[in-house]
Amino acid sequence: MKPCLLLPLILALAPPVGAGPALDQGREALDNGLWEVARFRFVEAIADPGLEADLRTAATLGLAQALIRGGTPAAAIPLLEKPPASLHPDASFWKSMALTGMGRFTDAIALLSPIARSTDHPYRREAAFTSAHLHLALGHPADALATLASFAASAPPADASDARLRQAAIHLDLGQPADARALIAESSPIPASLTPFAAFLDASALLAEKKPEAAAAFAAILAQPESQPLIRHHSAALGLADARALRSDTSSASEGLLDFVQKHPDTPLLSSIFERLTRWLPEDATPTHPTLKRLKDWIPDSPLPVTSLIAAPLAGAVSALPRTLPQDELPAFAMFTRAIGLHRTADPATRAEAQLLLTRIRLEHPAHPLATKALIQSAHWHLASNRPDLAFTILGSIRNSSSPQHLRAQAAFIEARANYENGDHPAAATLFNEAADLLAGDAAASASFNSTLALIQAADPSQPVDTSAINDPALAADLALEQALATRGPTASLAAIESFLTEHPNHPRVPEARLAAAEAALASSPPDPSLAKAQLDTLQSLPNPNNLQPARIHLARLRIADLDDDPATAIETARTFIQAFPDDPATPEATLTLGRKLFESGDYNDSRLVLEKLAASDTNPVRTQAALLIAARSAALIATTSSKTESLSLFDRAIAIDGPLTIIATHEKARVLIDLKQLDEATRFLRTHLDPLPPDSPLRIPTGLLLAEALYAQGGKKPDALAAALATYDQLLPLVKTQPALLHRLQYNRGMILERLPHPDHPNLTREAEAFDTYHSVLINASNPPAEWLYFENCGRRALDLLENAKRWQAAIKLAEKIASFQGPSAAATAERAKQIRLKHMIWED
Repeated sequence: MKPCLLLPLILALAPPVGAGPALDQGREALDNGLWEVARFRFVEAIADPGLEADLRTAATLGLAQALIRGGTPAAAIPLLEKPPASLHPDASFWKSMALTGMGRFTDAIALLSPIARSTDHPYRREAAFTSAHLHLALGHPADALATLASFAASAPPADASDARLRQAAIHLDLGQPADARALIAESSPIPASLTPFAAFLDASALLAEKKPEAAAAFAAILAQPESQPLIRHHSAALGLADARALRSDTSSASEGLLDFVQKHPDTPLLSSIFERLTRWLPEDATPTHPTLKRLKDWIPDSPLPVTSLIAAPLAGAVSALPRTLPQDELPAFAMFTRAIGLHRTADPATRAEAQLLLTRIRLEHPAHPLATKALIQSAHWHLASNRPDLAFTILGSIRNSSSPQHLRAQAAFIEARANYENGDHPAAATLFNEAADLLAGDAAASASFNSTLALIQAADPSQPVDTSAINDPALAADLALEQALATRGPTASLAAIESFLTEHPNHPRVPEARLAAAEAALASSPPDPSLAKAQLDTLQSLPNPNNLQPARIHLARLRIADLDDDPATAIETARTFIQAFPDDPATPEATLTLGRKLFESGDYNDSRLVLEKLAASDTNPVRTQAALLIAARSAALIATTSSKTESLSLFDRAIAIDGPLTIIATHEKARVLIDLKQLDEATRFLRTHLDPLPPDSPLRIPTGLLLAEALYAQGGKKPDALAAALATYDQLLPLVKTQPALLHRLQYNRGMILERLPHPDHPNLTREAEAFDTYHSVLINASNPPAEWLYFENCGRRALDLLENAKRWQAAIKLAEKIASFQGPSAAATAERAKQIRLKHMIWED
């Protein structure tokens, strides 16, 4: 077990106070570890022609520092080699840091060495330790030891002790514990701040000397986590395990590591830990071995979640980007180690489980180093078993895209209701259907019901009749009823019918009026099934109601069952209606309801059969289009590739009908093409629909989102597709600038692409800095509370992920606390995340 050297501390350069908004924001971002934001702000400050000379120098040095820390050190070199930065006394130090970041270690050492020898340079300590570290990286431990020895000879006592302890660490890495012990002794008296480091080195020396006292020494270090940086504390756990293994107690060593991982699942030493766990497994291990049983607890019960293909609650048809793969590494290591152990048995079922675990690593953690190792191991096993085909078996169709929310469902429903009441049924049907696909429960049922009703062509309303000149009360009442029945709009019609019933409670046509009232209540927005049921129940108690058309009463009962969110009753009622009234004009509507409820119940095969039969015989093109659309959805959701492929022709038939659902069928066909990974076809198909649209058409948004997704999915094989996806999102930005909620989504999608796009000046790097700034722009420009929470918090979480992936713990803590300050749905979790980062990485507050 090797002790770790501390990397040098690079100090922040604070510009003078009062430097203007951009410079102040750059300084604040630099202090918070937000290098990307700092870079953009310093560039903005330097571009100010009125900036004073000293402030321009400060901004230039700040920009150089941001570039170095942000991972683009080459861009800092030109800034540091010309005025005003080159004239600053610290320029050579920052240039050495840039060269270090570029991998030019020898050139960096040449600049650092004079600084390390200068007793009055403010960065002397950092220069000496960095120079030693670079010598080690170049494989020159003797030069590193000489650098540290030279520094220790003239450094302040505390720094001299630090340098000697670092020398001791190098000697331990070289397998020279005696030399290490001499330097530890020479470091005395050891400052209190370095005592934990010295204790760690002493324990490591005991381990290298194979002395039994090493276990107690490492145990003592583990008992005092507050005084240790995270990597050293976790390395002590490895040291303790190695010390136990020295005593041939690999069982206790493994148990100790498993307990440690249970408490610290995010430890950066997982690879080293699981290498030991695998090595210490006996060759005759069985599934009941304690280590294999513990590993099983860390393996999820199921593979990656499979999202619904179409019409999932709160998951729109535009599903912008792939679901983020699991970030925690523990399941991957646990699966691999357990697989190795299980495969050592002769039981075919146990070996099959081992193969399954390796396949899951490839599916669930494709970017993890273990994925390649698992693929090789799996192929090896299958070849040894003379079953090469199984090495490449896919266990299911797992979508590579997430299903985020579609355009605001509530707004769609409200707009649909307004169109319905105004008599624009085609537009209402489109919007109700859109809302139904996004909502869940009662809200989805209500929207779906209204969509079905809107698809039925309504007759032209009768002209209002003036009854004031009618002397015959019975005729006047009849005319009043006819006028009420002909009133445009269900709300107004219901009010007119209720007025008639109040004025003529004993009229012989009261049963007809009550049935019409029930139908109007069901057609209202939102529907009122309770009122409709009350009217039908009253109708049932009236004398001679059978002169009414029984089919109308039964159809009203069907609509009530449909709205009651009781699919079984609705299906049974629809089947009864179709059987009892096969030739009734309402039978096609009942058939559409039956097919839809079968679809909602998950009976996709029967739904498809019912609806395709309806589409083949129905003469109403709007209803035919609806039937074809739901049939296509059913086919798409049947778990066979052939059925999904057949859904495409059904979508084409729906698209060929010039009706209100054409655009929806178009989008959902594109959705299936993308899910089937027919990405070239999806791209061509969407472009044919996107390109003719006017620049300001609202349809450009959902169509463009789908096109960008199709392009994004091709990014792995066609790098240019990522740039095209980003350009598509950029074209949508002007359309949503007044819609913050949608803007947040686009910025999140743009950020995900920028994370993958190569930097134009540095092809081996991505545009991660721009991605971070994109996420961060959502946070800094949002109102409190923001317009929406999902993508606002997604941007925050992704920005945090980038900081944590870069191990920028202090910046991550500050950003998490800022996100939590908005008091959103994840505020408590985000605040806890900040707390856990602080605890896990032992970043103690002053």
